[in-house]
Amino acid sequence: MNTKTIFGVSLITTTIFVVIFMTTPMAKAAPAWDVATAATAKQQNDKMSKLTVTASDIIPRKTSVAPDAVAGFAWADLDSGKVLVATIHPTFRDSSQNPDSWHLHAAQLANDLIGGHSFCIDSFFPNPQGGISIKNNKMSINIQNSKMPFVTTEIDGAVGFVVNLQEGCGTGLAVDVTSAPVGLS
Repeated sequence: MNTKTIFGVSLITTTIFVVIFMTTPMAKAAPAWDVATAATAKQQNDKMSKLTVTASDIIPRKTSVAPDAVAGFAWADLDSGKVLVATIHPTFRDSSQNPDSWHLHAAQLANDLIGGHSFCIDSFFPNPQGGISIKNNKMSINIQNSKMPFVTTEIDGAVGFVVNLQEGCGTGLAVDVTSAPVGLS
């Protein structure tokens, strides 16, 4: 396969992913706090970045997300399908940092639309750790650049989401976008 073919296939895949992401209808009614209304992603210096999201209601420090398994906010690189997410899921533990409260994950999404979900989670990267601060309806994350699955400047926007079990997805987990994607300000 020559370079033109690889570039063409990559461009087509990226275009399909962007169109699906930006046009995916909200699959579930979300709690008011899980609706992103604004977001930022700024590299502070060579080592650290700060990501923020503003929600349409007060973000709880601890909460049940039932009937969903996981809820949170994602910052996405639409070109690669990689996401950095702040999640809460108090019914199971998968992180050594705040396992019963908000913590971070990094994942690779696939645009398989299985079971009517927005995306499948194809795989996870090692769990990044970072500082998470919540004040009313704004969440701020300070994270080392080396812990993110992408470069800060590659982040295209943020969304609210929920995750549930779905056979056929790479990890057995599917994502439902709960808010229209917001661009970075």
